Amino acid sequence: MDFRGFGLTPSDSSDTVSPSKCVEDCKTVLKWIAERHGANPNTAEAANYRDQRLPSLIGWSQGALIAQMVSQSNCEYLNKLVLFGSIYNRTLTYPTSSTPLHPLNTLNTKSSSLEDFTIEGSVLPSTASAFSVAALTVDPIKSRWTNLHEFNTLPPSPLSTYRITDTTPVLLITGSHDPYSSPQTQIELFQDLGDRGGGDKSLVVIAGSDHASHLLEGSRERWKKAVNGFLEFGESCSL
Repeated sequence: MDFRGFGLTPSDSSDTVSPSKCVEDCKTVLKWIAERHGANPNTAEAANYRDQRLPSLIGWSQGALIAQMVSQSNCEYLNKLVLFGSIYNRTLTYPTSSTPLHPLNTLNTKSSSLEDFTIEGSVLPSTASAFSVAALTVDPIKSRWTNLHEFNTLPPSPLSTYRITDTTPVLLITGSHDPYSSPQTQIELFQDLGDRGGGDKSLVVIAGSDHASHLLEGSRERWKKAVNGFLEFGESCSL
């Protein structure tokens, strides 16, 4: 799904987007999907049973932080969680501010649309150009993030609302050359998520790929194998 002001999703009256808005929108969509497929929500009475018809959630980059917040909010309509290329940083504290990061109607640029491709030669110029055109067509204006301090509720922050008993199965996946989501930060996230109350928790590092490993010719199939294996069978694998 596209957050408010992203892609084909219109902005709300504030022309801003915040982590808490994104979390509530994600939970609304998960509930809608679950009800559409007749899935039973996770409840305290059904603690040892997870309806496999419940939707799973994949968050990429900053979206992975949102997905993590959804999980720790005790969302009862979530089956499994994939945190892909999470920009999690246990040493970073976001300043408290409601001022948007960008002025109204700030234009996106070709260079900003391609900033996830960081390994030279990893994508053909024609492919990069087509990607940029598509990205700028749906997102010609930069979205205006605000209230990023709401990310400070993630562990190991003392403000964290994360419950160590959360048993939602989780997969962490990143590229070995990802400048925004290094293997080291993902190891720290793996540790900070605790033992998931005994629930499944896996970490996969895809060699030779960057922040867009799901799009690169050399890593796309390995990314799909890791994610599909986790979502369908709960299996992790070495790539």
